[in-house]
Amino acid sequence: EHTQSDGKLDLLLQLLGDLNDKSSWCDGCGRVFLYCVQYKNQ
Repeated sequence: EHTQSDGKLDLLLQLLGDLNDKSSWCDGCGRVFLYCVQYKNQ
């Protein structure tokens, strides 16, 4: 099944890797997790 999220998860993970401070990384990680739940990425 293809969703509108195809390719976006890779971009989000790449951006997450670019975050340097712990607070931003934790916030970003939570947002990626919520995105995955919303679009049922595995």
